Amino acid sequence: MNRPFALLAATAIAVSTIAVAPSAVAYNKDAYAFAASHMLESKDIPKALGTYRPAIDFNASGDRPVMYLCSLKDGNVRVGGARFAFSANYNNTVRNSPRQVNVTVYQYGSSKAAITGFRAVEREAKRCTGAQGDSNTSDDGVTFSWTSNLQNGKVKDVKVAGVESVFINSDYENGSTDSDQKFLSDSYSVYTLVNDAIIVSLFNNNNANTLTPAERKGANQLAFNAVTAWVD
Repeated sequence: MNRPFALLAATAIAVSTIAVAPSAVAYNKDAYAFAASHMLESKDIPKALGTYRPAIDFNASGDRPVMYLCSLKDGNVRVGGARFAFSANYNNTVRNSPRQVNVTVYQYGSSKAAITGFRAVEREAKRCTGAQGDSNTSDDGVTFSWTSNLQNGKVKDVKVAGVESVFINSDYENGSTDSDQKFLSDSYSVYTLVNDAIIVSLFNNNNANTLTPAERKGANQLAFNAVTAWVD
C-alpha cells in the first residue's frame, strides 16, 4: 500500500543504525538472500504509476557496478564506488504498456563510503540540466536526431536521517527525417542514501515526454516505499 511520506520521520533514525544486508565485506549467499527479500513488492508500487506484476527479473552484481545518472551530448554521467548492486524490474499488468519501474540498490563497503558516493551523486547530478541533443546523417541521407531536457534537484518529501534524496528527470525524444513517428520518453529517478547503500527508484513512461503531477508524486512515493522495504 502507499504509505504517507510523513512515516519517513519514524524510519529516519541514525544512518548507522538502519538494518542492512550483512554483506558489506563479502558478496555471498546471505547478501543475495537479504536483498531479494527486501526489494519493493509490486503491491507497493503507487497506483498513479499503474499496476504491476511481482518482480520476475532480479539481478545481482558484485563487479564494482557503476551508477548511471544521465546522458549528455559528450557522454554519460556516472558515479562509481559501489561494491554490489541488486536490481529488480517490474512488468506492468497491461500488455505492451509503456510504463516501467525499476529499483536498484547500490551497496558500498561502509556507511562512510556510501556517504561519499551520495555526495558524488549530489555533485554530478547538477550536470544533468538543460537541453541536450545531437544528430547524424546516414550515407543514404536520412538524419537521425535526439533531444533531451534534463532537470535535477532535491526531493524534500523523501529523506532518511535528515538527508534529502536527489531526483533526475529526463524528457527524451528521438526521430528521423524519413518518418513522421517520434519516440517519446520521460524518465524520473530518485537517489536515496540509506546506511551503506544508495537506492535508485526509477519510473519511465515511453509514451510521454512529461510526467503528470500525479505520476511525479507517485514516483516520489515509489522511492519512499523502496526505502521502507529495504530497512524493514
